[in-house]
Amino acid sequence: MSTESGAKTKQAERPGPGPVGPRGGGPMGMGMPAAKSLHFKESGLRLLRQLKPELWPLLAAVVLVIGSVALAVVGPKLLGNATNEVFTGFIGSRLPAGATKAQVIQGMRAAGDNQSADMLASMDVTPGEGVDFSVVGTILAGVLLVYLGSALLGYAQGLITTGLVQRSVYRMRRDIEEKFACLPLSYFDRQSRGEILSRVTNDVDNIAQTLQQTLSQLLNA
Repeated sequence: MSTESGAKTKQAERPGPGPVGPRGGGPMGMGMPAAKSLHFKESGLRLLRQLKPELWPLLAAVVLVIGSVALAVVGPKLLGNATNEVFTGFIGSRLPAGATKAQVIQGMRAAGDNQSADMLASMDVTPGEGVDFSVVGTILAGVLLVYLGSALLGYAQGLITTGLVQRSVYRMRRDIEEKFACLPLSYFDRQSRGEILSRVTNDVDNIAQTLQQTLSQLLNA
């Protein structure tokens, strides 16, 4: 009987399987999908309230990202103008010098090449003149300034976003410290040390990283 009782005691004390991975089903996280948030809406609203003191920096970041995206959209349009200038100069260099545009179009129509005549009519081309590289250079310089302005505005938006996120996280940590200072000692006796440290460090760090990545992507989108 004593031997059987000792075996049962050892079996009861035997540790169970290792910790389940973040996706369930085993230590490596294989198997069932990760659990979804149970209070996503409530947590999202509380997170927005944490960002409320950063309203003006957030609006400034919105304005900067709008300017950055707008300049990034204008850039290809300007590059298109440079391409048109090169193409127009190339076509003009292949037309007879000294003739007017109307005369060249009339000659094309007389030869039955109406498609080329219609294309030439829609272009601002001077027969006999090639590519004006000074105009192309001016356009490309403007494109460079546009993309540089877009990058600077995006950089400023990133700085502002990083600042407001870090200030919000600082307030979270301060609120957690004040909350812990008000809790009775019996609460800490019931909680494991690792869980308390996880809430103070890991959870807040995860919020900071999520805000930093998601907020910038959301503004750009």
